[in-house]
Amino acid sequence: LYNPTERPDDAFAETYLGGDRTEYDVVKFCCPDRAIAGSTAVWDELLNAARAGLGSDASYQHIQGNNPDGSPNPAFPVLIDVDNFIDYLINGHYHAQGDWPGNYYVIRDRIPGRTEGFKFFTWDNDMVFGGGNPSNGNKVQTAPGNDWWTESPGEIDIAIRANAEYRLRFADHAYKHYHHGGALTLAANLARWNELAALVRPALFAESARWGDAKGSPLRTVQDHWDARNANMVNHYFPNRQAVVFSQMRAHGLYPGLDAPEFSQHGGIVASGFPLFFDTDATVYYTTDGSDPRLRGGGVSPVAGTGVSFLTATTHVRARAFDGNEWSALNEATFIVGVPPDASNLAVSEIMYHPGAVDPAGEFIELLNLSSMDALDLTGVSFSDGIAFAFPMGFTLPPGARAVLVADPVAFATVHPGVSIAGTFTGSLDNGGERIALTDSFGAEILSFTYDDRLPWPEAADGGGPGLVLIAPENLPDPNLAINWRSSTVSGGNPAGTDRVPYLGGDLAAYALAGPVRFDVVAMSLTVPLQAAADDAEVLPQWSTDLRLWNEGQFRHLGGSPARWQILPPVASEPALFLRAAVKLRQP
Repeated sequence: LYNPTERPDDAFAETYLGGDRTEYDVVKFCCPDRAIAGSTAVWDELLNAARAGLGSDASYQHIQGNNPDGSPNPAFPVLIDVDNFIDYLINGHYHAQGDWPGNYYVIRDRIPGRTEGFKFFTWDNDMVFGGGNPSNGNKVQTAPGNDWWTESPGEIDIAIRANAEYRLRFADHAYKHYHHGGALTLAANLARWNELAALVRPALFAESARWGDAKGSPLRTVQDHWDARNANMVNHYFPNRQAVVFSQMRAHGLYPGLDAPEFSQHGGIVASGFPLFFDTDATVYYTTDGSDPRLRGGGVSPVAGTGVSFLTATTHVRARAFDGNEWSALNEATFIVGVPPDASNLAVSEIMYHPGAVDPAGEFIELLNLSSMDALDLTGVSFSDGIAFAFPMGFTLPPGARAVLVADPVAFATVHPGVSIAGTFTGSLDNGGERIALTDSFGAEILSFTYDDRLPWPEAADGGGPGLVLIAPENLPDPNLAINWRSSTVSGGNPAGTDRVPYLGGDLAAYALAGPVRFDVVAMSLTVPLQAAADDAEVLPQWSTDLRLWNEGQFRHLGGSPARWQILPPVASEPALFLRAAVKLRQP
């Protein structure tokens, strides 16, 4: 077995964090000066700040580049990404790696105005979970231990947890990751573990045959040893670990004794007027404007409410319990009031993935509300593959309306003046094709497909000027099939509009076909010139051996303009073969 792992070095930083690799400081516990890229100057500054103490708000905020009240101060260097550091610690507390946090990688972007401070990366995790037995490994310690090496993240952890604002921020992260579908819930841990175990187990038979006796007797086998340890992880370690870690965090002041309030329903789709209750004996303060119900320093926000909340619009609720002395961790959820999007009412209707030389920055992607009656609430709907974009709270798409997302608003407005822009995405649409995925606010996939720039996909959309248009999206065509896409009839595409030519009656063949159908005996192919944007009609190749029974199978769509289909074996070898192009009105 071999576990290939990327090293989080400067090349890694360039790939995943952006910029150029020469713009990063990368520090690793490895060598005399510890710098494997850049320098340790800022890392040493952070360590020295930790040694001087981070308990005061002034010192805690200073390492984040802020004034004592939390407002940014451009004169202060940003030394640490606190949210990343917290997640790094929470992960470490859970897995309890033997030499953690002494063995580490940290990375910092040096560019002022862009840097978020040092980010922390788990490394060399070959001794996690304590072998699975017992499940009470403790890395939430407050003093250096045998594996808590100097000049490591452990020094920062000891110092920063003295700050009360930091401790509650830590608790907020812990609650998020351990509850309501978070990354460290039992279901999430078991899903990851079982997927990996299913992948590894078949290889272990060869591993056992080669190395099973390397440690002496008894011979290690899959059935007698590995299966038992795996079962222990699934049945004992993971089910018990969360309670153990929470007990450890509370013992060291990293998690409040007061539980976070539970919602009567944790987000989701609700009817207008839905009453939201909170399950706790303490007073619950909540907000619906995205702010924290607790003020910095421990006061109650003036905009925080109490009691039952009746939801009449899509709302993000943030709530804490307060018993007069202690605040709980934050619980938050989004409630969708209205019609949520799914594959039956929302489509990616046009993609401008390769605008070409005339408008190289003119990329856009268009979403269409397929409903003729209902507005769609796109709150939290996001692209999870291809590009990055998430719709803001309360964004609705009216019936039949289109939302256009662009890469460069200025360049787009130059080519398409007057077209409303719903948002700006990050990343770019691949000129060679890629997977596009859209997920709802709860992480469920709405739709996904992969487009391409090669035949049978429309070639004109690959840098020739036109966009890639989904044909008759109201019929819910499969977006993974090239035959369901065409090039737009105009250069630059049709953002927020359509170039579709409607069928108004009369000769359907004349509406759909631009010329005579041809048959190539050598290539065994059918060539059909199609009218541009005649999307109400569908042209299907058919074959027959007797001119009575016609079949639509056994063709390969070759694409192109005019469109071509090739007849496949065994039909191609029939002694008598007749081909035709059938024209129909499109049906769902």
